[in-house]
Amino acid sequence: MTTPPPSSPSPPPATAAPAEPGLTSDEIQTILDALDYQDWAARLAARQVMVRFGIPVPQLIWSKVGYGDTELFPLLDAAVDAGYINKEDGCDIEMADIVLRDAAGAGGCYLAEVSITPDDSDILNARRRADLLAQAVAAPATALVIGAQIPDSIRDLAAAHNVAVCILPEKER
Repeated sequence: MTTPPPSSPSPPPATAAPAEPGLTSDEIQTILDALDYQDWAARLAARQVMVRFGIPVPQLIWSKVGYGDTELFPLLDAAVDAGYINKEDGCDIEMADIVLRDAAGAGGCYLAEVSITPDDSDILNARRRADLLAQAVAAPATALVIGAQIPDSIRDLAAAHNVAVCILPEKER
């Protein structure tokens, strides 16, 4: 009869990562709330695109918070290799919060910037990145801004830059 090998020691208990120097717990909570909002918005963005643009099956191909496929990277690499965009343009597109594609085969894409309260930079980033995405995929790309609180001045700026606005309710805690 053999004796069982000694069991390995238990791993140390998991501890929370130390806070980044200079950030208060309130600032950390604000960052976590924003990421949670983006994740929630990513999940609702596909539904918004379906309803607003009449697309039966949008496919989420990129979200900064890790939801969806990572299909965007090979798509952009191929566009750079083909000379449709340069590497800097590809990196700029990767900074978008959400990218959706019409999975039904029509070829259109949707690029969204998400913020609880979008500002001028969200509008301008969405427009620029959607234009670059259209070059990359050689198909139309609609720019969207998604938020819960969108002031009239931002709606006006969005209209002037042909950026669609999708209003989502604030997420309940």
